[in-house]
Amino acid sequence: MSSSIPHKMKAAAIDEFGGPEVIQLRTLPVPTPSGKQVLIRLDAAGIGVWDPYFRQGEEATDKVTFPYIIGNDGRWDGGGPGAESHALSRR
Repeated sequence: MSSSIPHKMKAAAIDEFGGPEVIQLRTLPVPTPSGKQVLIRLDAAGIGVWDPYFRQGEEATDKVTFPYIIGNDGRWDGGGPGAESHALSRR
């Protein structure tokens, strides 16, 4: 990853399924993308209308690992070796 990418990030995350009270502001390691994965930079974040379904364990619970980060809008800021470089910094 680029040296301009920090090693830590702030994120709204959950460690268990539940109501709004399970959301915590956490400091977590910035993930390293692999394969065709990309890293998304968030300048601002919001919780979408779909996020409560994941938070409550009603959607795709087999794909949720904890801590689970709520919100997913942003700009691509890097990628794994199989990611398409022409999309860098596209919104």
